[in-house]
Amino acid sequence: MAMRSLVAITAAAALAVSSFAAASAGTAQATWTTSDKAAALHAAHHEANRIGKHTDSTGWPTNVHRVTAVIRSGSVPGGSNTGHPCGRGQHAVITLTGRFPKIIVSGTPGSGNTEVHGVIATTKLGSRQVCQLSVQTGKVTPAPNSVVLFRR
Repeated sequence: MAMRSLVAITAAAALAVSSFAAASAGTAQATWTTSDKAAALHAAHHEANRIGKHTDSTGWPTNVHRVTAVIRSGSVPGGSNTGHPCGRGQHAVITLTGRFPKIIVSGTPGSGNTEVHGVIATTKLGSRQVCQLSVQTGKVTPAPNSVVLFRR
């Protein structure tokens, strides 16, 4: 199976996710159900395995250090970039933190930082299909009110 190229993810998509997170930060936080967490964990695990290195006894790729998720409401800015619809409503914004050397980016304007430390996957809440992907270089900080789905 050919790996989808994450090179095509633009700085605009990363900015869209940041804007989505910031715009919905003031909204009331939804409660995670067991099935919502399971779906977010499944989506995170799928992306981690797709972009990760060897797995260890935890079942996670060794280069993934932490997985967090937060619920956001509204439309996803920029819409889908994976072919799966994002739609309107509640979404799980999942952040995989670690080192992702397979992902090549041109760098952050002004800093030249090209090492990806975060992969942000957005799903419709309760869905296992990622509708938007973006990457983050530099330090990755979990979003306020996020839940930890995995940590080394």
